Amino acid sequence: MAKALFILVSVVFFLSNSGTLPAKEPESHERVEQSGKEPCTSGKNTSNLDREIDNFTSQILQQLMQNDKKNVAVSEFTDIAGNITDIGKLIADEIVTRLILSGKIKVVSRKHFNQTLKDNRLPLSKALDTVHDKTLHNLLDIDTIITGTLVDMGTRIKINAHLCDSVSGNIFGAAMVESQIDNTIRNLIEQQTLEPPDINLEQKIEDLSLQISQSMIDHKKNKIVVMELPDLSGKITNFSKFLYEELVTHLMTNKNFETIEKNLYVNSFAEYEDSSTAPQVTADLSKEIGKVLGADAIAFGTISDLGTSVNVNIRIITPETAIPFAVATAKITSDITVRSLLEITPERYVGSKQTSEDAGELLQTPADVSDESRDKVLTSEDEGEPLKKQTITKAKTRVRRIKRSKRVFFTEDFSAYAVGETLPKWGKGIVVTESLGKKGITSKISGENTITQQVNFPEDFKFGFNIKGTSWTWGTLTFYNSQEDYFKMSLRIKDNYLYVKFPDKAETKVSCNADEYNKFFLIKKGNDCQVYLNDIGIINASFENKARFTHFDFTCRLDTLSLANFSGVEL
Repeated sequence: MAKALFILVSVVFFLSNSGTLPAKEPESHERVEQSGKEPCTSGKNTSNLDREIDNFTSQILQQLMQNDKKNVAVSEFTDIAGNITDIGKLIADEIVTRLILSGKIKVVSRKHFNQTLKDNRLPLSKALDTVHDKTLHNLLDIDTIITGTLVDMGTRIKINAHLCDSVSGNIFGAAMVESQIDNTIRNLIEQQTLEPPDINLEQKIEDLSLQISQSMIDHKKNKIVVMELPDLSGKITNFSKFLYEELVTHLMTNKNFETIEKNLYVNSFAEYEDSSTAPQVTADLSKEIGKVLGADAIAFGTISDLGTSVNVNIRIITPETAIPFAVATAKITSDITVRSLLEITPERYVGSKQTSEDAGELLQTPADVSDESRDKVLTSEDEGEPLKKQTITKAKTRVRRIKRSKRVFFTEDFSAYAVGETLPKWGKGIVVTESLGKKGITSKISGENTITQQVNFPEDFKFGFNIKGTSWTWGTLTFYNSQEDYFKMSLRIKDNYLYVKFPDKAETKVSCNADEYNKFFLIKKGNDCQVYLNDIGIINASFENKARFTHFDFTCRLDTLSLANFSGVEL
């Protein structure tokens, strides 16, 4: 018995020294074998996080290799509310570093990744949508996007990652790890950045536009007026303006219906009180909007600040009845970006003497042009008598009317189109270009080109566009009525001069900078026509009274010119 015990002890001793039984190594050595990096010595808990990120990245790398993925982008990790914090950026950077050091994966830099999303106005959710043309697979030539979330569990932090195929948008892998939290990591968790995460603000705006678009299609509507959304007290905030601009931009990409933006209807409101409040859409106002602008839908509503979130409620009504036929809603997390936008802006909603920049410089009347309507007291449509200025000043109730003058009847700034996109509705070979931060149109066909548009011109109007480049040869701008009678002029830009002539007049010229956009417009009042460039009068002309114009065309060497910001306002 004693001999047998001696033999057993000897065997165990032999095996333990030969390496057959595993011997426990120091914790730091174990980490070095897994990652091939020197152990972090900045502190126990930071060492724990560093080790866990090694383990986390190993899980990710293994699944990338198993699925034959070689080109990767890593987005910032967010908290469960969708906020980007410094700890989320840190973890994303650590993963990027480790993947690069593996020598097996190519990784797009986080800065380039974010800039690509920003330049293409592309929320991450849309970049993973296979229906969308501008996927990150096409833009960055990557096969995988790694997204992740962080869950603060008090004393520990839980990190989750999803590996998404950039072509299909499907999740083919995941990884999860936990680590202890010390004071340094706690500070990183709580330091939220100013960057709005796409799953919060951008995604909610996209959801709102999809709800509105689907309602328009379902109810077979053709034209919608979108109003700015005030808060519950009726105030227009910076958040209202931001939401409006983003929402209209999204809606304008839908070709199933037309979206009327603010610069088309803002001049139709007469506001008799300095205020930053939105107009109340009453039954009478709703009818007027439909009648004047030809809209069959109006979208308006409110923004409710609930502290931790902002609720957006939009009602879509039929102008004739003011009865809602659809709604759109969204609940947006109130992060730092949203909170800063909720601060009330001092800018007026409508009624300001300053023209909205979005409406374009073309709508501003030059100082040397006499515009009697500018100084007249507006006339009440109900009573047919002038409204007294004193009455307006002292009135406690705000009075609004639809103005029959200064109605914007045509506008196109091309901001809704992608650079290089062809616009056959403007003419053969017409494409969208961008220069000096402004989108316009040019031609990809050399030689003489013609752009044309159907426009119902009022009797008296101001119409024009911005023009840049050199044409050398003469071009012809012609306005036609329904009987095909026409009124035309010739113009060209040569040697930094704009030349204009009418059939019965000698040419005149005015200096300009051909390398910059110049504001060209004409004003028609009765039988008189005046032509301006950059608010400088060039030439006058007169013509017989004819039926109102129904369309215009411009024939010129458009391949050497760029035209932008078309606009027309009724006088």
